Amino acid sequence: MSWLKKIFGQAARKSYFPPPIADGPPQPEGYWSMIVDENGEAVTNRPPTATDFLARRPIDYIDGGTQPAFKKDPLLNERENTKNLVDYEIRSQKNKEHLQKAVFLLSQTDDGARLLSKAKQMEFRLVFNDDLCKERNASGLCDYANKQIPLASGSSAANVALTLKHELQHMEDIKNGMRYGLSDTPRSAILLDRVLEGNARVSEAVAAAEALLGSPQGPARQFRTAALFNEFWRACPQMAQEAQSALPQAAENKWTTFAAKVLPAYFRETATLALYERDYFKFIDKYVPDTSNSIKAAKDGDYQHRAAHQRYVDSARNNANTLFTQDRWNAENIAPLLTIRGIPYMKEITGKGFSLASETATALTATGPALFEKLKQNIRTVLPESDKPALLDLPVQKSALALPALPNPYTGYTSKLETEAFAAIQMPHRLDGSRLSNGQRSHESTTQLFNDAFKAMKSGATDTDRIHYVINSYLHQNAGVANVRGLVGNLLEAGLRAPIGAFPEKYLVDLRARATLSVRLFKEGQASDISPKEAKLLDHWQQMKDKGMDPVWIDAANKQASWVAKDGRSDFYEKEVLGYLKDKPVAEKAAIPAQKRQ
Repeated sequence: MSWLKKIFGQAARKSYFPPPIADGPPQPEGYWSMIVDENGEAVTNRPPTATDFLARRPIDYIDGGTQPAFKKDPLLNERENTKNLVDYEIRSQKNKEHLQKAVFLLSQTDDGARLLSKAKQMEFRLVFNDDLCKERNASGLCDYANKQIPLASGSSAANVALTLKHELQHMEDIKNGMRYGLSDTPRSAILLDRVLEGNARVSEAVAAAEALLGSPQGPARQFRTAALFNEFWRACPQMAQEAQSALPQAAENKWTTFAAKVLPAYFRETATLALYERDYFKFIDKYVPDTSNSIKAAKDGDYQHRAAHQRYVDSARNNANTLFTQDRWNAENIAPLLTIRGIPYMKEITGKGFSLASETATALTATGPALFEKLKQNIRTVLPESDKPALLDLPVQKSALALPALPNPYTGYTSKLETEAFAAIQMPHRLDGSRLSNGQRSHESTTQLFNDAFKAMKSGATDTDRIHYVINSYLHQNAGVANVRGLVGNLLEAGLRAPIGAFPEKYLVDLRARATLSVRLFKEGQASDISPKEAKLLDHWQQMKDKGMDPVWIDAANKQASWVAKDGRSDFYEKEVLGYLKDKPVAEKAAIPAQKRQ
């Protein structure tokens, strides 16, 4: 019996997912020493069951946190500084959780574990930096010079995992010497840029396939997930379809054959190619901008500014002289450097209808020529006699190359590792936790007590009312007047998420005071007094606001019907906490078809 049949069963080649049904709870085997549930959460406070899996422990990494860190701004008032602190705490907590899960996911794949280990060995830091990524219009970057991988805040653990795998592949490819500069001809630079991006996408496909198949060295009940494949299919449908058809080769451990089949599909991702043509345009335009106004000002302008304009023109001219002097990148010298899982694979593409030496590899999309016309004019302005503009005359794709879109076969296998549907109210649901004196688990006890009380609560016109009454009852039954923070924290830890109006005034007073004092007594490097679970609750309220909901009452109809809203009490503290959320919803980041490299 082959290893494939042994691990995945007789029908493995036809059906790679879901994992096989187990006869009983999994038993740790070698490196697969963790027991996790179907979402990759460690099973530590309950007995393992037949529905659990084995997983490898996550690879160590250098966590650079969320940058730039919160810093009190003396030019802003206390409320605005508190708003910025709350925003930072929300993003920092979400990023930390997503990165931990993303590293766990990649650690379950052989190539992901290899690249993560390499990043740690090379002392690369994994950081979140929305400002830097937004500036580059990217989901992630490989800052090789500064040994860090900046990531944008992701929508899910699977999203962050694929972005991270993409940038880790860039790290390895750049280490192998694959980079371009001003001196490279447009044909040479665009070819290399496409190969770099295409290979990083192939690396994502490898991660998605490995997550489906599991490691050939692993046990039958190892953790496997479709989360990465679902994310990859959303971002790169053309490549995902090829990856799906190449799964038999991946299952036989023929990863270079898999990569050779998937890479050509990158050149059919027209929107992605156009994105990187614009990126290349910005790269050249930055060093050789339009200097026509400065040339005129240096000649006719006032004496005070002539010198500055002349320096600007001279800089552009010097850069233009550097342009396009090397044509070093071609199919032959790229081939030995282009690897997947550390092995070159370009030779396997030969004879399959695609070649890096073909026009297809460098042909511009329909939007490319118009961009390059501006570059030509910029060059002619500072080098009137130069023939360099002619090098920007690259062939243009003659027709749409994309294949008809096929449905993703794994959409039915979603998990908490992917973006989940938002609900304004989420009841406690956890059944684990430390063991209490009566033998019950703490989160299980909290969940049971709260949900039973909610079902029995007859008063209150809305769910927000009933949750409000149950929380107050829970606090008083547990002598919680003096420990409101801790007891509400138990509810949050067990999974409760609800509008602001569901929480008692005592808790909102305490939360407001701690947020304000964290800013008032702020010292650089010191943690705020907002706990990670409260950051999740604040994030819940922020999401309500971003989605056009009322974070206090859900909507006008609920507020109108609510008994709590009409009981005559002041809503001062609800408004205070609401004031700590961002004023304007941040538009959800459009799906970026590829991450850029530094």
